[in-house]
Amino acid sequence: MTALFRVTSLASWMQALESGVLPRCPADQRDDCIHVNAAADVEKVAAAYFTADERPVALELDGSSLAGCLSWFPATQTKPWPQARLNLPNLLTKHVLSVTALEAIAIGDSVEGRVE
Repeated sequence: MTALFRVTSLASWMQALESGVLPRCPADQRDDCIHVNAAADVEKVAAAYFTADERPVALELDGSSLAGCLSWFPATQTKPWPQARLNLPNLLTKHVLSVTALEAIAIGDSVEGRVE
């Protein structure tokens, strides 16, 4: 199974640690799913949607326990990477295997990060 990641702000992750539930972003609310990514796309997502001030983190998810809820959509002009989504009401902290702080290297107002 492909490793799955969720990129989120450090503030959202800290909120999740308190509540056990990762808050949905506006795109998740709009599409009624949880957007996740393959490792190769984490940097692109961090650069496209987060600023250095947000201190983005990559959450490695337990893909085997989430496989039944996973679907993939092809790349589009606005998202030039395959988009994975979880058809779940919420992503729980129990689904997170590890957390990696993405090194914030300012590029304009965006950041780059690396997940090994």
